[in-house]
Amino acid sequence: MPDKLDATVGSIRAPLRDILTGAVVSFLGIIIMRLAGLSEKVLIARFFDPSRYGQVILAISLLSMVTVVGTLGLRTGVVRYLSRHDNKSDQLRVVTASVRLTGVASAVFAVLLFLFSDVLAMRIFNDPQMAPLLKIVAVGVPLAVLGQLGASIARGMKDARSKNLIENISFPVSRVLFIGGAIVLGFGTIGIGWAYVGGYAFMTLLGASYVYLVFGIPNASDVEYRNLLRFSVPLLFANSMSFINSSLDTILIGAFLTSDQVGIYGAAYPLGRLVFIAPTIMGVIFTPVISDLQASDKVQEIPKIYAIVARWIVILTLPGLILLVIEPEIFLRFIFGTEYSTGSTALVILALGFFFHVGLGINGGTLKMLGQSDFFLFSTVVNAVINVGLNIWLIPRIGIVGAAVATAVSYAIGNSLVSIQLYRDYRITPLTIDNLLTYFIYLPIIGISYTALSSVFGGFGLILSVYLLALLVFLIAYFVSSIPSVEERQIIDEYRSQLFDDY
Repeated sequence: MPDKLDATVGSIRAPLRDILTGAVVSFLGIIIMRLAGLSEKVLIARFFDPSRYGQVILAISLLSMVTVVGTLGLRTGVVRYLSRHDNKSDQLRVVTASVRLTGVASAVFAVLLFLFSDVLAMRIFNDPQMAPLLKIVAVGVPLAVLGQLGASIARGMKDARSKNLIENISFPVSRVLFIGGAIVLGFGTIGIGWAYVGGYAFMTLLGASYVYLVFGIPNASDVEYRNLLRFSVPLLFANSMSFINSSLDTILIGAFLTSDQVGIYGAAYPLGRLVFIAPTIMGVIFTPVISDLQASDKVQEIPKIYAIVARWIVILTLPGLILLVIEPEIFLRFIFGTEYSTGSTALVILALGFFFHVGLGINGGTLKMLGQSDFFLFSTVVNAVINVGLNIWLIPRIGIVGAAVATAVSYAIGNSLVSIQLYRDYRITPLTIDNLLTYFIYLPIIGISYTALSSVFGGFGLILSVYLLALLVFLIAYFVSSIPSVEERQIIDEYRSQLFDDY
């Protein structure tokens, strides 16, 4: 076994190093993004009652849905094709096509949302007061689409710093500042809507500046729309289905229940999604690396890289998940307030469902980068159909807990399909012996850390101290064991040396 690892270490060291470097570069930006995202929700929740907070959540969910459709699936297409081209003129053709297509599509969908805002407010959400808010967020659709496209272009160029600045730092931070200003000035939910539009406008400005600095004005001739659309259009439907899996539960709660229940679920949902921080950090460079490996006929190297990255993700995520499951009310009370603590059961179910996805690795991104957008579409359609059916059945019966169950179950089924496909075609799996042994060692360390510190700390101090202690103790035990691969040890040593040289 060691001889085999030594034979492959040189070939996968560079991709692993790119992924780790991208993760480190992206870490601060993604933490800022997550904290800013929570901060904005806390600001709204603290200054508005759950009913008005629910109105904002519904409006932003609808904005997200229209934005997903307006991108035409080109966010992923741009990443895949830019990472495969070294010639600047070929890259410019990809950029030009994506900007033109998304610009037209987002404008059309923005007009439609604006025109039908009154109908949506009265007939879907049974709340005529939402109509002005929906009109405002419609203005943000083209800005959201083009800003996100600029970040995807940077990602396709493997420029993690610029992607970070455009999407993970500038947008959430500016949005929080605008929301804070709207609250201080007493503009109400209308001001919150304009704050979101302002955040998207700032992101679009940075994204356009990046594109101009790298490519100039995107006006290449002989633009090939066909190949880009052939790959991306299935992802449009897949991403639409993904939206259903991530946001339709909120909309259906608004249709079946009341705005205050939307607000409580809207507090539990983003906390449950905290388990996605690690795969988000790792995935910034991971997916273009996978695309590059396939284009270079090095698909045989992907399973090893996939398993290692999946292990890193679980190592970073597992303590937080355990704490979310054990102490959900601490999270809800500390961040949103006591009146939101009734969402604790929903939070536990959501966190477990999302972790099932996280534990399987970056499976969807890998499948797309390997060119199987059609199967990814199939899996998301299955996921969405199950999600919609369970939501319609469960929400009227058990409320927001039903929405959480529907989301968790559909995520588990959809991600299982993707992971089975990866294993069947490429023998890619996160369930290696080394990974399972790692988790077996990790769990008792987390349990002992929680038991030892629960008599010393309380509240959020307990959460933070347990997470840090468990992670530190585990990393020490991990690196003195024989579990880390030759590749992991060498890439970390190389990265540490690089940091020393740089600083």
